[in-house]
Amino acid sequence: MWALVTLLVGIISIVIFAFRVANSESWPTGSDPYCFLLGVGAFLIIVFESLLWLRKKLRLVRILGKPKTWMKAHIWLGLLCVPFAVMHSGLRFGGPLTTALMVIFGLVILSGVSGLILQQFIPKMMFQMIPHETIHSQIPRVVCHLRNDAEGLIRQLNRDFAFEKMQGDLLHLERVEHEALRSQFLIEGDDKRNRGGASNIKSISAPTIFRQNIPKDHPLVKFAKEYLDDFMSLKKYGSSPLRDSVRMQREFRKVRTELEESQVATLDQLEKICSERNELHQQYRLHLLLHFWLYVHYPLTILLLGLLGVHIYFGLYYW
Repeated sequence: MWALVTLLVGIISIVIFAFRVANSESWPTGSDPYCFLLGVGAFLIIVFESLLWLRKKLRLVRILGKPKTWMKAHIWLGLLCVPFAVMHSGLRFGGPLTTALMVIFGLVILSGVSGLILQQFIPKMMFQMIPHETIHSQIPRVVCHLRNDAEGLIRQLNRDFAFEKMQGDLLHLERVEHEALRSQFLIEGDDKRNRGGASNIKSISAPTIFRQNIPKDHPLVKFAKEYLDDFMSLKKYGSSPLRDSVRMQREFRKVRTELEESQVATLDQLEKICSERNELHQQYRLHLLLHFWLYVHYPLTILLLGLLGVHIYFGLYYW
């Protein structure tokens, strides 16, 4: 519907412009009645386009229409604005102000179209490439959970093992409180808890079951200290060689040959955690790619509105 209306209005406006050019003694300019009307139309479209952010802020106000409808109108009217603006200028750039205005306008349209194309492909890529996709804002918290899980697995084999405290660890306090609770209480039974009392709670002395206590120079402990500590960090991940999936698989194969059979299961679990960590980083990068165009589109739109205001002022002043 929107595409058809945009196409028809665009074709009709171009035909009328061509007819006026063919039957006019001089080339039309912005002061020509029809070109002026196109300029007014382009201005109103740009104002409407800039109101989309406000509609997103008021997404719960149903009287304004569905956000999806606004987005369709934003896309198709934005494209319709291109021939309106070009014909309003008489197919010429004009002076420095008009030239700057048209260049900024072109960049706004180009960035918007780029964003539209990215949004058609990247979400599908994320769905196919990232099985453990999570909410973008929760990625740091999920990474902290994975880091704690990895640390817990190794502590089952070496009770003294610990990653370096991660600055800004979102779960540090949560982990401390959780371990303190586990060190005092154990809930028995198959989740048959009496939530109104403490009859099913029994005090114990150790929260973790240590299957072994391997030395600090054990290949698994050394591997965790050398590779996993940085890899599972929020800030040091970029410098870790394990972010390369091929290198990660090679390093895990190397360590696996040095372990006892009873320790291989732990390494397999660590490898799954590391794979998920890489997936989260990949999701972060794709999300950044999906939205980076907005950091171009928004500022340019504000600049366009400013230049448009100046253009209108001088256009009316010298008419």
